[in-house]
Amino acid sequence: MSTLLEDARSGLAPFDPFHPDFLGNPYRFYATYREADPVHWGAPPEPMAPGCWYIMRHDDARFALVVSRDPLP
Repeated sequence: MSTLLEDARSGLAPFDPFHPDFLGNPYRFYATYREADPVHWGAPPEPMAPGCWYIMRHDDARFALVVSRDPLP
């Protein structure tokens, strides 16, 4: 997979869309993360940020978008 350190909880390296291994073949990474940790904390696109959530499955991403648009009760 990757030479990055593995996350203790998921057993996966923190998702990094800028890692050379990912850039070389992103599909195997997506498949692995969708299976093992579909909502994953990983490297941020902004270098000064602490990290960000990556939602790997379409249905989960769609749900998050719909729920975020619903007004709070």
